[in-house]
Amino acid sequence: MKPKKTLITTHTGEPSQPVRIYYQVVKPKTVLGVFKKLRCVYWEKPLQRWRWAYEHEAQKLRFERSYAKIPKEAKPVIIGEFFWRGEQELWNLLNKSGRTRHKKSG
Repeated sequence: MKPKKTLITTHTGEPSQPVRIYYQVVKPKTVLGVFKKLRCVYWEKPLQRWRWAYEHEAQKLRFERSYAKIPKEAKPVIIGEFFWRGEQELWNLLNKSGRTRHKKSG
């Protein structure tokens, strides 16, 4: 008997498909200023990176599983992480490829 195949999904109900995006940032201080203003992005000192959580402003994003349907013990759900590689190279790690494009609401 063959073992049953299981699809690995994120807490937001989407198939897991890790993605890494690289940005060349001309004005790093501007990006850091935006990160500091967002409540859904916070600095994780032990990891030395900014974490993007499915909280606050990010709750407007649409996923297979809504914020309200995610168990409290699974929160905060990390949508992605940002970290600097040098002075102007910013990496964004995501758990789902669909998060790399803008989805229109409505």
